[in-house]
Amino acid sequence: MISFFKKLNREFIKTILFIFYVLVIGPIALFKQLFNKSKPNSKTYWKRSSLLPSDSAYYKSPY
Repeated sequence: MISFFKKLNREFIKTILFIFYVLVIGPIALFKQLFNKSKPNSKTYWKRSSLLPSDSAYYKSPY
């Protein structure tokens, strides 16, 4: 009977940790990723999908 409660307790803790991960850690990681995409930095600047006419100075070579 005691081993049943130990196993139940272990499964309960695993379930609580899984729910905590899904509800807390997952959204935090997602918002961090979205926030980092919105900040202009050297890694994401050149991966922009569309070019504006005002950006043409960055791409025209003076030679």
